[in-house]
Amino acid sequence: MDPQPTVLPLGTARRWTRVAGAFFAVHLTQQVAAMATGLLFIRTLSVDDFAIYTMATSVLLTFSFATDLGSSSALLHFFHQSKQGKEPYANMVSAVLSLRRWMLLAGTPIAIGVLLWWGRSEGLTPATIGLISVLVVATVWVQVQGTTRIVILRLEGAYARSYRAEVTAALARLGVAAVLIVVGLRDPVSALATALVSACVLTWVAHEGRLPAAETPVAALQRKVVRYLAPSLPSAVYYAIQGQFVIWCAAWFGDLALIANIGALGRLGLIVGAFGGLSSVVFLPRLVQIVDEGLFVRRMFQFGAILAAMGGTLLFASVAAPSAFLWLLGASYESLSRELPLVVAAAGLGLLGGYFGAVATARSWNRLQPGALLLMMGAQAVMIAWLPLDTTMGVAWFGLGSAAAGLCAQLGIVTLGLIRPPWVAW
Repeated sequence: MDPQPTVLPLGTARRWTRVAGAFFAVHLTQQVAAMATGLLFIRTLSVDDFAIYTMATSVLLTFSFATDLGSSSALLHFFHQSKQGKEPYANMVSAVLSLRRWMLLAGTPIAIGVLLWWGRSEGLTPATIGLISVLVVATVWVQVQGTTRIVILRLEGAYARSYRAEVTAALARLGVAAVLIVVGLRDPVSALATALVSACVLTWVAHEGRLPAAETPVAALQRKVVRYLAPSLPSAVYYAIQGQFVIWCAAWFGDLALIANIGALGRLGLIVGAFGGLSSVVFLPRLVQIVDEGLFVRRMFQFGAILAAMGGTLLFASVAAPSAFLWLLGASYESLSRELPLVVAAAGLGLLGGYFGAVATARSWNRLQPGALLLMMGAQAVMIAWLPLDTTMGVAWFGLGSAAAGLCAQLGIVTLGLIRPPWVAW
């Protein structure tokens, strides 16, 4: 327990300095490698090819989130309960992994159907659609095990091993991307294949995060996990789609050039999103280990303030010097200076919304998540009706409005969780 409500003891300050230093050293390398990979594709693929890669990647990311649907946060919740003397979290790992595999099997026809519909509408060949579909499904299949192992490593305090796995995977993808470009394989299928390489490397290096065997039948444990996830499942499904919804809007209302513009700007938005790793890697695993409620609340808002400061700094930079950001994207995207701050602001609000949503899930404040879903849907319905979504500016405003609505909803749930826990507890 921490007796100091406002001033950190010297030993605690030094420990957090080491934690922050390790995070930024490792994740700066990881995020720079990821950004460099994306920028290589932006600058070397044609606008049409980059649009195809962007759409395929959006399906991949949506599918990946859909196989999780809060189950990783469920592990955080069960770990927090185990710290309070309840059922050991290791008993829940097998159930979560099994559920994720079932969700992958259920989602595969949907992902392939979306790729088939969009690919045919854009005139892609059946061979290209087939290769993209195989790569998407295979990548998510490997990710299910790899990302679960990463969570286990962090909960067990093996941060160095989890960092090593993520950095190695990011550098491997960058290296393969560079080789492909040098040898002339500058097409969306080759670019997408680097994601599969990264997933395989991540899973292989993270093998030390062994998946513990359940001590009770998996079916019984699955029911417990499903009951925990039940109130938030509709929202989880929606947010799985929401993460890439701006790309899907661009695909529905616009052409390949619009998809490429939004995809390229989204890469710059990832500069803000890169700090999201602080939530999942540093903040949340430490929050769930805090038993003292007062300390939990203080740390929660301190961590949120750090994320807000980071997002605000990058927003100011994007307004003050947009040309420095757009130079990274190349000549095809240098005219997007007005849209850039909107994308960066949306990324910052999304970063905070994701953090507070994860806190709510970790505390099992899930009862009102369907209400948050309705708020998001209502806000987006209004924006779809009023915004010109066939333009880059319109889609950028849509992304900003969606992120703002999501943050308001999650802040409301967390606030109620602090002052009226029975209203939101599940």
